[in-house]
Amino acid sequence: MPKQETPDTSETASQRPPLSRRATWLLWAGLVALVIVMGSAFSQAWQTNQALRAELATLEPVVTVAQMEQNTLQSRLTHVQSDEYVEDWSRSHAKMALPGEVLVVSVSVTPTPTVYVPAPATPTATPTPEPFWAGLWRWITGE
Repeated sequence: MPKQETPDTSETASQRPPLSRRATWLLWAGLVALVIVMGSAFSQAWQTNQALRAELATLEPVVTVAQMEQNTLQSRLTHVQSDEYVEDWSRSHAKMALPGEVLVVSVSVTPTPTVYVPAPATPTATPTPEPFWAGLWRWITGE
């Protein structure tokens, strides 16, 4: 039986067809390009996340204040819609009374105000200065 030769691996690698070697390099280059694109996308997402977290930190106090104001307004609305508020308002502001009640309105005594009438201002006559040329003309003509 003839002796089979076992091919040496280093010789086979160097004897590969160029198409197979080119495909391997293209595969590795594509993989590196994919890693770079994915890294860039991750970096962009990280920066966006950090910017949103900073904005969230500045807006949280505003939201808290707005929620407190909403709670206050909600409780005020509940109070204003109650019958007790309507009755109190009608008695104090609208001067109304329930049937069978007598409305008492106190009138405070105030002194009669004296009307101050300012004296009419009398205009004072101020002499207007004579123009220079009129005085010079009188001096020349001797008037």
